Order: sequence, then C-alpha cells, then structure tokens
Amino acid sequence: MSRKCSICEHAKAAKINQALIEGQSLRNIAKQFEVSYSAVGRHHKEHLPCSLLKSKRIKEITEADNIIERLVILTNETMEIYRQVKREKDYDLALKAIARAEKQAELQAKLLGELQQEGAVNITISAEWIELRAVILQALDPYPEAREKLIAAIEGTERRC
Repeated sequence: MSRKCSICEHAKAAKINQALIEGQSLRNIAKQFEVSYSAVGRHHKEHLPCSLLKSKRIKEITEADNIIERLVILTNETMEIYRQVKREKDYDLALKAIARAEKQAELQAKLLGELQQEGAVNITISAEWIELRAVILQALDPYPEAREKLIAAIEGTERRC
C-alpha cells in the first residue's frame, strides 16, 4: 500500500497548492510550510488538483482575451486615423497608419494562434484541448489505472493536466 501524501494531509494544503500554482519555488514552499522539498515536489507532480491548474489557465485565457480586445480597439482607432489622413491626402501619414495596422493585425493573429511562430504550435494552452482533456480524464474516473497512465503520458508532452 502506498504512503499518504504529507502535503495532501497538511493543515495548510490549500495554501501550499496556491503557492505551487503561483509558480513559487519548491524550495521556498518547503521552507515556508516546514515540509520536505521532495514531498512538495511529489505533491506538485502527482497530486496538485487539475481543477486548480485549469482555473489558472482559464484566468490566463481570459486575460489574453482582454489583451485582444484592447488590440482590436487600438486597431479600430488606427484605421480611423488612416481614413482621416487619406481624406486629407496626407499619404505619408496614411502609409504609416497602414504599416501600424499591419503590425497590429500580425500581433492579433499571433495572439489568436493563427500564425505559427518559429514552426511550433502549443496546443496545451488551447481552451479546446483543456476541455477535451478534462472530459477524457473524467470519463476514465472508473478506471483509475488507465487514468493514471494517461496522465503520465500527458505529462510527457506538457507540465501537468
């Protein structure tokens, strides 16, 4: 029979989990909560609740949406400037506005994942992947051994579920 996780059993487990999600170092967490470094590492790798990690990723996605929204507003303002200077036949400024709009469109495409950067695509931050992964893992709840093997396989391609 396997040992119980000392971190899961710890009186301040929720605070330890929060510190892990915030990205604090394992060493600092171990020192702060007077637990062993290896116990924090095992807990982080094997027991950190997926729901907590998912909620952090959802927050990151929401923040990215806000960035995109601000970029869209800025692009609209740039296009308004372009239309105005074009009417005034200030072609030099119109070309500068076009150049700015192109940069904004490129940035927006990168943020939305529509452009590949350096030949790599990271699906692990995709909302669709997060949702699909959660559904698959939930479907495997009645089969803990298969679920654990799947989690181990996923960890091979991303940090945690």
